[in-house]
Amino acid sequence: MAWRTDSLKTLVASSTVAQLGYLMVAFPLLLGPDIAPLPRALAWEGFWLQLIGHAFAKAAMFMAAGNLILATGEHTLKGLAGTSRRLPLSLLVFGIASITLMGLPQALVLLLSGCCLRR
Repeated sequence: MAWRTDSLKTLVASSTVAQLGYLMVAFPLLLGPDIAPLPRALAWEGFWLQLIGHAFAKAAMFMAAGNLILATGEHTLKGLAGTSRRLPLSLLVFGIASITLMGLPQALVLLLSGCCLRR
């Protein structure tokens, strides 16, 4: 649905459905046999990190999308073409929030904390 839409708000909203699949990955680990406490603790930690990160990033994306729509009066993706010159901060926030949904900041934090723990 996200690929076929022309509306910016619909694009942002329909991407949530895809992101919720990542949250479902934790449930087999949480509901599986209690072999060791570490996988269950990591599953909870990952679940909450993904949930909170998604909530903040999605809120930022909706606020940036609302700002773009209010400033330009356009809600279609074609109508928003060329707004990077007029509203660079809104598009920067939208882009950073999009990258956050992909998990890059969380992965960077985990990578850096893993490097620091080895020393």
